[in-house]
Amino acid sequence: MKITDLIKLFFREERKFYFFIAKTAGYYPSNITLFKEAFVHKSTKAKHRGKPFNNERLEFLGDAVLDFVVADILYHYNNKMEEGTMTKIRAELVSRKQLNSTALTLGFGEIIKYRVGLSADKTHIPGDALEAFVAAIYIDGGIKKAASFVRKYIANNTLITNTIATNDNYKSVLLEWAQKNRQQIEFAIDDLYRTPGSDYNFICSIKDETGNELGNGHGKSKKEAEQRAAQKALENIDNLKF
Repeated sequence: MKITDLIKLFFREERKFYFFIAKTAGYYPSNITLFKEAFVHKSTKAKHRGKPFNNERLEFLGDAVLDFVVADILYHYNNKMEEGTMTKIRAELVSRKQLNSTALTLGFGEIIKYRVGLSADKTHIPGDALEAFVAAIYIDGGIKKAASFVRKYIANNTLITNTIATNDNYKSVLLEWAQKNRQQIEFAIDDLYRTPGSDYNFICSIKDETGNELGNGHGKSKKEAEQRAAQKALENIDNLKF
């Protein structure tokens, strides 16, 4: 860290910002000015040393870093996931809506500087700042630090699993696998009699062409039961014999 940055840390606001960055990024940054830039929207018309000082360029780089890191995470998440499915899931994980939500959850809305009259929670400003923040980590700390941040907040296992489930992709992935491997599979749905305390109405069983069960799952709806059964089948596929 530059000596000028160290001197500035004696000031309460500078110190507060520095430790917010360190906590959020997961390491102690070297170039704090870079992170300040990540939180400045172009609408402020701010300048630094005579040049425009905003997060547009960082946002551009962060978008590319995000696409790469999330693609890498999805590639290793499930080796049976087809290219089309990975593309769809990545698009959901890095969508403006999702990035905005993540940025606001992290507290970016209280730090971003933008023109008076704009509304951070009704624009893409928080999500843009999040992309710029990823770029700042990449430049300051390297790809490993950037990837660690993305895995924690943008593409962790829970978010990936939920995105797959809400996009009806467990079943899609399984069907893609079956088609690719020339396998015939059948989804069988049965109604369940609800018992006190039970939340499930349906059970789905997935079988191969010889009648072997690949997986089963319960659900409040037929769709949910199919999703849970497909997820189980995908988990078991490595052990299945066809």
